[in-house]
Amino acid sequence: MQKNIPEGDNNDKRWNNGRHKKGQVQTPTLLPAYHVAERRLLSFMIQDPEAATYVGERLGEDFNIDDHAAIAAYLYAYYAQGKPPGISRFLSSLQDDRLEKTATSISMMDTPPDWNMQVLDDCIREVRKYPLQRKMDQKREEMIQAEKSGDFLRAAQIASEIIALERQ
Repeated sequence: MQKNIPEGDNNDKRWNNGRHKKGQVQTPTLLPAYHVAERRLLSFMIQDPEAATYVGERLGEDFNIDDHAAIAAYLYAYYAQGKPPGISRFLSSLQDDRLEKTATSISMMDTPPDWNMQVLDDCIREVRKYPLQRKMDQKREEMIQAEKSGDFLRAAQIASEIIALERQ
């Protein structure tokens, strides 16, 4: 009889944990490509000091997310001291709870233990592409504002700057 009530078995005593609410479906949030690429790079770097050396030579600390840049810096220092790869040892070298939490999350990613330079280069390219995309978006906004204000010469200059950024 309780199931026939319109609210089902949701009575005044709330036992549901939120997953069973009618009409509300939680969709997982997708991270931007540069964010995923940074996490994947760090995951490879945690697993293998050669990957850390490769990324350090090509990307350095040019990560877009500050926590990722800090973890990379700690990894570079960790391997420079000659320490072996291992997430537990690396986590013990971190002095920040937030970085420990982020590094733990990264270490639990599903990344294959073997890597090749092409995979790392693809991730590095994606990380480097994001600031250019952000700059192009800002230029497009400036171009739209210039067109709205009637400054077509300035809009054309901005358009040429956007084309130069796209070529990069």
